[in-house]
Amino acid sequence: MKIRKGYVSNSSSSSFIVSIPKGKENDFFIKVPVNLESYATHIIDTKEELDKEFTYRLEYWGNKEYVETNYNKCLEAINRGERVLLGDFDSDSTDPVEHFLCDNGIGKQDNINVIENEAGY
Repeated sequence: MKIRKGYVSNSSSSSFIVSIPKGKENDFFIKVPVNLESYATHIIDTKEELDKEFTYRLEYWGNKEYVETNYNKCLEAINRGERVLLGDFDSDSTDPVEHFLCDNGIGKQDNINVIENEAGY
């Protein structure tokens, strides 16, 4: 345990001491819980809501094949009783989690079905 002497501020810091094998990569992976609903622009529970949103997307994007493919996957999810979340991540965000997800996308997860995921460009 470190003991600080002198002035103590409200700021927080963390230190570490580790050992790593010579010649090996020292990357490690962290898990951070992320509630995707907080990043969703649309949360869809019914076919009617899905129809409305994807009608708009077809008019906006004009890519019928892309829209129909994702629509069908979303409809399958709703028919399984799942909720569909539509959203995006912005690289200009001051939220580091959003920035990371924009650059890297949503990786394979055990508890969610990733229907479409386009990482930053």
